Amino acid sequence: MLLNSTISRSTPELEKLDRFTKLNVLGLLGQSIHELNQGNDQHAALYFITALIAIKSTHLSFALQGILAADRVLGRVAGEQPLNTLFDEIQR
Repeated sequence: MLLNSTISRSTPELEKLDRFTKLNVLGLLGQSIHELNQGNDQHAALYFITALIAIKSTHLSFALQGILAADRVLGRVAGEQPLNTLFDEIQR
């Protein structure tokens, strides 16, 4: 209840979203905050951008979430995260 009233007062566009999409956006924002607290600024930005995209396009946000999840799994299995490698190459 409190969440719905807060969302409806803050952004009329968020008011039109279904519960699942609202929960998805809040989860992505939570992941963004967690990554920021862990010191992963690039991943935090990606989660935040994905949350913003989820408001407009659920399908695109699911695709981005899949990429982020695959990156996380590859990081745990292979010991190297492709997105971190990509970020390092971009910064050079």
